[in-house]
Amino acid sequence: MELEALLLLGEGEKLEFKKGPSDLCKEICAFANTEGGIIIVGVDDSGNIVGTDVRKVKDKVGECSQQLTPMPEIRLEVKEVEGRHIVLIEVMPSDKLVSHGGRAYIRVGTSVRPLDIWETLTYSVERGVLRWDEAPSGAAIEVHPFVEKVFRERLGHKVSLKDYLYGSGAAREGRFTFGGLLVFHPNPQRFLEHASVRIIQHPRAPKVEEIKGPIPVIVEDTLETLKSIFSPKEIVVGARRRRLDVFPWRAVREAVTNALIHRNYTIQAYVDIFIERGCVKVVNPGGLPPGADPEYPRHIPRNPLICRLMKDLGYIERFGYGFRMMKEEVQRYGNVEMMWENRPFSFSITFCYRGEDWLTESILEALDRPRSAAELEEITGASRSTILRRLKVLEESGIVKRVGRGRTTKYTLA
Repeated sequence: MELEALLLLGEGEKLEFKKGPSDLCKEICAFANTEGGIIIVGVDDSGNIVGTDVRKVKDKVGECSQQLTPMPEIRLEVKEVEGRHIVLIEVMPSDKLVSHGGRAYIRVGTSVRPLDIWETLTYSVERGVLRWDEAPSGAAIEVHPFVEKVFRERLGHKVSLKDYLYGSGAAREGRFTFGGLLVFHPNPQRFLEHASVRIIQHPRAPKVEEIKGPIPVIVEDTLETLKSIFSPKEIVVGARRRRLDVFPWRAVREAVTNALIHRNYTIQAYVDIFIERGCVKVVNPGGLPPGADPEYPRHIPRNPLICRLMKDLGYIERFGYGFRMMKEEVQRYGNVEMMWENRPFSFSITFCYRGEDWLTESILEALDRPRSAAELEEITGASRSTILRRLKVLEESGIVKRVGRGRTTKYTLA
């Protein structure tokens, strides 16, 4: 943005005017810990250019490199306007929590304030500096029957539950770590009240249902509750009525599981699932960890212990695969759209049902006799890969069956 436009914009959350370099390190620290910003030195609060001593500003920036831990990335530019010098300092947002004199600062509106102890913990977990889930919770070891059953089915033949809890880091010295508490304890909410899911329906007056328990139980109960809200739609196949799921529940389950595994538990907020106008929106307290991008998946866990425990219990198929799987499932269904949004301290995934699916209807109408995928491609005008994905969904729902093998494969109504 040009200098003139910045001066007209005025001070705000990402822009600070300063006459001189006083408190410059604190300002840099605050911008680095929020979303970055620009400091213009040599300008008064009203945006009037008063000029500054460039050498003093550069010397102060040099001091900041010694006083800030770690030193964030900055870009410095000197401009001369009508014989007066000003210095523009662009501060990049930091992946790490930056401190000045042993304290961390953030930018709030046009002011700077220090973080208290709890906020410092929250910011540190958000940036992946601290592994909160490995800290001791103080909760005595007690295992939910359902989670114990899942453990015995998957791992019971290899290791005892007690040995697993201590060997995995879920427990230490007779007490659960926070990761062990959230995955195994019958009532984690006794220690962390906000470690649950709220399903919020908005037809007219909001209806709120809270789902509690260890993470595996919450995942199962949440999915069952959502399925009870969104009944399968009925479609007529020949003279019979068949039922087809509205949403790709495997994808929705993955979104709920990810929210509970990757959320920032130092933020005292629930995982909220909003239901309105045919959409399911899963909101996770905590943005994506630094370096994480759903479009280019990398396994960068905020809660590495919880990740390992849930993978051992079978709730994670493959690290870094979940988002891609959700996209593939949505694509298979065709009449569902998936959107995601990453904001500071919040990440959400939304699934929206888009009404009748013309392709499914066209396929079912065409299957008045057995037909190959090539024939269905010609009839509907859809691509072969799209046809095959939709046929797989209809097969899984018991509406269509496959006849023959290889090149002779055809599809018919079940």
